[in-house]
Amino acid sequence: MTSTPLELLQKYSVPGPRYTSYPTAPYFHTGFGEAGWAEALAAPAPDRGLSLYAHTPFCYSL
Repeated sequence: MTSTPLELLQKYSVPGPRYTSYPTAPYFHTGFGEAGWAEALAAPAPDRGLSLYAHTPFCYSL
């Protein structure tokens, strides 16, 4: 078994962002529907990326 240097533990022992969903909650809204999805797929704007996130659940319960 190897040991981890204390300096390394202290460096990474800080709160970080939670990536529990993508996009994050502030970016979700009800104004994006099927028509917006089709439009985004047909012609994504060059200054705005288009991402696809697929989640595969792995828990049997919450």
